[in-house]
This record gives sequence, C-alpha cells and structure tokens, in this order.
Amino acid sequence: MANLNSDIDWKFDYFPGFDISYWVNNNLKIFGSINKSLRMPTYTDLFYSGPTNVGNPDLEPEEATTYESGIKYRNNQGISMHISSFYRLGKNMIDWGKPSDAAEGSQWTTSNISEINTIGIESTLNLDLQKLFQNQHFLQNLNLSYSWLNQDKSLPVGYDSNYIFDYLKHKFSGSFQHNIISHLSASWSVLYQDRLGGYDEYDIISNTESSKNYEPFTVVDLKLSWRKPTYTLYAEATNLFDKKYTDIGQLYQPGRWIKAGINVRINL
Repeated sequence: MANLNSDIDWKFDYFPGFDISYWVNNNLKIFGSINKSLRMPTYTDLFYSGPTNVGNPDLEPEEATTYESGIKYRNNQGISMHISSFYRLGKNMIDWGKPSDAAEGSQWTTSNISEINTIGIESTLNLDLQKLFQNQHFLQNLNLSYSWLNQDKSLPVGYDSNYIFDYLKHKFSGSFQHNIISHLSASWSVLYQDRLGGYDEYDIISNTESSKNYEPFTVVDLKLSWRKPTYTLYAEATNLFDKKYTDIGQLYQPGRWIKAGINVRINL
C-alpha cells in the first residue's frame, strides 16, 4: 500500500505487507508475516487543552514494522492450538510526557519519542472435551490463552512519561464449561493480569497524591444455566470473590455483581 497524506505535508510513503503460510500436513500450519503500518495522531493528541494536559499540533504519525511467525494446529478429536511470536519496531511513538525538572502541577503534553521496540508471545489452546472424552457427560469445553510482552524503550534524557511504560507484561485467561446434573451446567472464567508501570493515587480526604505501582490481580466469574427446550434460566456472578483492583490508573473496577434472568424461545 502507498500513501500520500495532506496532513503531513503531502509526504509520500509506502506500507508493504508480506504473509506466507504452509500446511505441513492436514493438521499443522506454519506462518510468518512482515507488515509496516502508520497511525495518525488523534484530535486529542493534537488539539486537546485542559487543566493537566495539552495537545501538540506538530506531532508526526507513528510508524511501526512488525515481524511475526507461529504455528497453528487442529484435529478432528477436539484439539486446536496456536502459538506465535512477534517483534515490533516502532518509531515516532506518541506519548504524553513532560521534562523531569518541570514544576509541580505543570501540564503533560504530547510528543514523538524516539522509538519503542516490543517483543511478545501469544498462545491459545481450545479443547472440545466432549469429543476428547466421548463416554462422559460432565466435561464440555476448556479454553486457555496467554500473552507476554516486553518493551525496549529509547526515551530522551530528562523526560518523564505519563503512560508509555504502562503495558501488560503477562495476561492469562481461561474458561471451563461443565455439566452438573441433567439440564444444569456451569461456566467458569478466570483472568490474570500483571501490568508494568504505575499511577498517581489521589486521596480526597488528605488532598494529597502518592505514586503506586500496578498490582497483579486475578478475577473469577461464574455462570449457572438451567436449559430446557423452550427456556433457559441463568444466574451469574461477575468478580465472584469481590476482588478490589484497578486496570488503568486509579479507576477501581466493580466488585462482585450478581444477576439472574430467563431467556425464552418462541417459535412463530
């Protein structure tokens, strides 16, 4: 793909992509790709102005080149899996930051930092347990996924970043479905996240701020379903163990949430 953009002084650039894959046999495929991409600054990045943040109309677009390779496997017995690794070279990355010696309370502003190189692994495993174990009626499905990231950053000396250091180092998710008794089944899901970086926590009582690092957390959800031909009764609990956690910044996520309902099927 070629690009000519009036927002960047009619600069001409190209963004090639190359993908290749090969089936080793009926079940196993290997693949690889190389792609170049561009991201234009948003309106907020360019023109936002507020008490703590101010945009920068002179921003340049982000550019990245990504290399990826991996394998995919599937069979007729209920097993499918995927694992891949990638390496992304990013330049002119847009970040909110300010000088390290800036006065307290000074505004964060956007700028193009030099580069961020990212290496990562992604993997999934999906098991149809009814196909794998045909002489049982308890187990249904098991799905697992895991991703890992690591960033190598080249930042200007004397520069403080507001969020570029914040990224998910580890993420694991899983779901498991099984029967309990006739018509009654359960679906479990679990999420684990470990994010690097931190945030400024504001205490409304003392009117003070303190720096805090992100803490890893695990959240478990559960859904029970009673299925009949014409209706399904269900009850589900999100954040079953009432875990107190933040995902981004000082935004605490909801605690335990329980709800129930009925789905009715009407044939007209």
